[in-house]
Amino acid sequence: MGRKSIVLDRSDCDFIREKYLYDAKTGLVTFRTTEGRKAGRVTGNSKDGGGYPVFFVTLPSGRRQLKVHLVGWLLTYGVWPDHEVDHKDEDKSNNCLDNLRRATGSQNRANIRKYKTWGGKPTSSQYKGVSWIKDKSQWMAYIRVDKKLIKLGHYDDEILAAKAYDTAAQAYHSDYSILNFPKV
Repeated sequence: MGRKSIVLDRSDCDFIREKYLYDAKTGLVTFRTTEGRKAGRVTGNSKDGGGYPVFFVTLPSGRRQLKVHLVGWLLTYGVWPDHEVDHKDEDKSNNCLDNLRRATGSQNRANIRKYKTWGGKPTSSQYKGVSWIKDKSQWMAYIRVDKKLIKLGHYDDEILAAKAYDTAAQAYHSDYSILNFPKV
């Protein structure tokens, strides 16, 4: 599966389908009308450490924290995802169905903005996929594909290295890629 997430069995999925509703347009999960005074109330107002909206529920298999976008996937497609689910617009709170898509781990990681710091220190370049190589006094362009680092070359100019990354990102990750110079 590749992601650090729980896997639900059939009885857990049936329980969720019985107790909750998902609105594909708003991305909200609510209690079904069978839940008495909770009926219609929105759940998933808390956030986990990664910033995803979550809620806690006691399933037949035990108490679990569930991510709203994964519950939305289950309630729409009838199965708990056995793959990663990506937010197209990078907004973890936007759980509308048209913002969710099936993704591999590599595609999901491609849809992340450039880190501004790494290990508490500022990164050497303002561009994604670019680093300053001190001993060569050049910029190196690189991309990760399926957890493997692919070096794209060394450049005297930071912008050329960033453009090399963009070309590779479009080739390897297509619609999932975050580009340094998005095409308008």
